[in-house]
Amino acid sequence: MFDRYHLRAWKFRNTLWQSHVRSVTGFLQSWNPLAKKLILVGPSGGYSLPVEWFRRFQMITIVEPGFIARRIVTRKFRGVTRVRSVRRALQFDHPGFFSDFDLTDTAVLFTNVLGQVKVSSAEAFAHAMRETLTGLEWASYHDRLSADHVRWKYPEGAVGRVYATSELVKNSISEEEAQAQSPKPQKRRNPIRLTRKREANKPPEVQEHLASDALAPLGPKRVMYWEWQIAPDQVHLIEGMIHE
Repeated sequence: MFDRYHLRAWKFRNTLWQSHVRSVTGFLQSWNPLAKKLILVGPSGGYSLPVEWFRRFQMITIVEPGFIARRIVTRKFRGVTRVRSVRRALQFDHPGFFSDFDLTDTAVLFTNVLGQVKVSSAEAFAHAMRETLTGLEWASYHDRLSADHVRWKYPEGAVGRVYATSELVKNSISEEEAQAQSPKPQKRRNPIRLTRKREANKPPEVQEHLASDALAPLGPKRVMYWEWQIAPDQVHLIEGMIHE
């Protein structure tokens, strides 16, 4: 069965997703790993990935459980560098996730997958990440927060620390407030559709994803934030972390 995410990507990658794609490109361009090999974890079809950036690697190992996603992303990288794909359940709370990989001269990139997969506990997730990534060059961009009909206020550009949830939430505003504050509202092909309004002065019901808590103790050197309008009525706050 063709996953709904692939249909969404086909529909929005050249419209709503363009800002996110540019942000991912900028995020990766700020990362300069010295490793010659890369493990690319959970890329799905690689719809947001700038292929040219990956030419720096002599070998890319794609770890992706979905059959259709593996076919799509492997074809995307064909002719760019040597690629092999591995089918594997994404058990990020298991310290031995990479135990059978040769990690010599290898960097790891998680592509909006941490925080999406269920884990047994936040503690087990954090422990597994520490055991897995210590001593490696790694980067991850992942959902930090999500809520209905909210536009996020976040620091621009690269920052040197992970922002607390309270800092990110306190300045968030509803989509209708964001539109009202815009001096020159621009029509878009796929504008956000409001299906219900947030009550005045009522804080949004925010979903926190676990990736930030699991990775922050590892000491990322640079952190970046941006919005991803993943669907007409759905905007996520993305957090990117780099450790070199």
